[in-house]
Amino acid sequence: MFKFDDVAHIYFLIGFCNKPRSSQEMLRLLGWQDRTKFRRRFITPLLDKGIIRRTIPEKPSSSKQRYIITGRGAEVLDKIRTTTT
Repeated sequence: MFKFDDVAHIYFLIGFCNKPRSSQEMLRLLGWQDRTKFRRRFITPLLDKGIIRRTIPEKPSSSKQRYIITGRGAEVLDKIRTTTT
């Protein structure tokens, strides 16, 4: 479960991943520096919930790994947008 403070970060991450993004790009977007904590707090839960996916699923630790929004993630993003406007 996400903490209330994380909701804005999640919204930005989902929208940001409309094209393939590296974990470093996502870290910079939110101003984080600790890659391990960032992965545990955001990337892994979003992957587990099917909101984002890896572009190279067979190589999760590849240096060329990128993350992109899924169809389910797009639905979540649309739902957030419609409830906040």
